[in-house]
Amino acid sequence: MRADPQLWNYSWRTSYPVRLRKERILLGREVRLGEMKLFWCPSCNLPVVAQRICPRCGEDTRVVRLTPPGDARPAFEGDIRLIREVVGRNFGERAAEAFVRDGEVVFINRAPSVDLHHEVIAGGEVWGAVIYDLKEGDFRLTLREGGSARIVDVAERGVITVDEGAAQAILERGASLLRPGALEVRGGVKKGQEVLLLDPSGRLFAGGRATADLPPGEVS
Repeated sequence: MRADPQLWNYSWRTSYPVRLRKERILLGREVRLGEMKLFWCPSCNLPVVAQRICPRCGEDTRVVRLTPPGDARPAFEGDIRLIREVVGRNFGERAAEAFVRDGEVVFINRAPSVDLHHEVIAGGEVWGAVIYDLKEGDFRLTLREGGSARIVDVAERGVITVDEGAAQAILERGASLLRPGALEVRGGVKKGQEVLLLDPSGRLFAGGRATADLPPGEVS
């Protein structure tokens, strides 16, 4: 089989040692304008504003690591609809419902951007972001590790299993995935959509954005 052009460019926007997206703000050397004021109580699973002790249960809270300047607000009904629409377009309706669950407390943080860039916060973590792409004229999705883990088991499409060699190259060198390294595609992939990568054992280990279409099923 001939060597195919690059199909996907992958990276976690978290701690994995692979190539970083341009949207990523490196946590090690952030510039913050003032103190971060959104905290989360793990025991109550509720946001706490500017307090390191939960006023409800008395347990320690933890800071939510937002992209500066960190001006978060509760998500409105329209925000939830948009988030679910974009997640559903990428991964299917079951994934959209799992990403933002009914009745869940969700916050939005507007990150610096030329247009809309909303980080989605739930459970004390940033699950990902909904971004308006001026070039494409549409909204697109980026996922972080926690958001990816929340939907990978129920995603109807956009999940690719890769062979051991490809997984190792991505983790160790930040390589992009070529067609020969893909084993199976769940539900198909469209160019530009967010995708998730599994190793041969089924472990989620990376995610990124597709640069080509690929039909569902085993890759021959």
